[in-house]
Amino acid sequence: MTIVNVAKSPFTSAITIALVATIAGAPGAAQAQSGSGLYGRIDGGYSPSGEVDITIAAPVGGDVAMDDGFIVSGAVGYAFDGGFRIEGEVSHRANDLKPDILNDPGGQISATSLMANAYYDFGGQDSRLNPYLGGGVGVAFADLQDSNSRPLIPVVIDENANSLAYQLMAGVAVGLSENVDVDIGYRYFVVSSIKGQAIATPTPSIPFKADAEQHGATIGLRFRF
Repeated sequence: MTIVNVAKSPFTSAITIALVATIAGAPGAAQAQSGSGLYGRIDGGYSPSGEVDITIAAPVGGDVAMDDGFIVSGAVGYAFDGGFRIEGEVSHRANDLKPDILNDPGGQISATSLMANAYYDFGGQDSRLNPYLGGGVGVAFADLQDSNSRPLIPVVIDENANSLAYQLMAGVAVGLSENVDVDIGYRYFVVSSIKGQAIATPTPSIPFKADAEQHGATIGLRFRF
């Protein structure tokens, strides 16, 4: 699978400009949250790219590139002294699939996921900025739609499946007030082994397996309770 560079996307460029403006234009901004306690967060984001690797014994599939899409998520967690955080997250994301010689226009993949995440925050309590790294694992309720009408045997995939999901996160929290941070981040999200049955006339169905990865940039708010 190909790891896609998201640094040149319009969304990530806008995030960079907003972050610089926040730091330069708000000398009295609060320190980012770094103590212990319950917190909640909400995020929205842009996914510029990704890939779905479809394995099937038919003239459709292979490495199918994602077009741009979106991400929304919310979470409740607990921050411990020393920089560690854990949280439970609900998210939804969707991307169109780019058409090519083996894939018709109109394909799409979406996933609603329940994730358990863990983070480590850098910077300490005296810092206005707290960079972080994190990872998570959970389950994704995926919906994959793809088709190929060009060959003599048309193939249609329209499947919902529950699959293992995992993600890696990196970002920075910028303090707005004592209890509110702006959270700016990058996410690499994977749905592994989406399995189902494709329709391939004249056969009733044929099995397939798909693995999907998505790259995304997010911005949101983190609230301490």
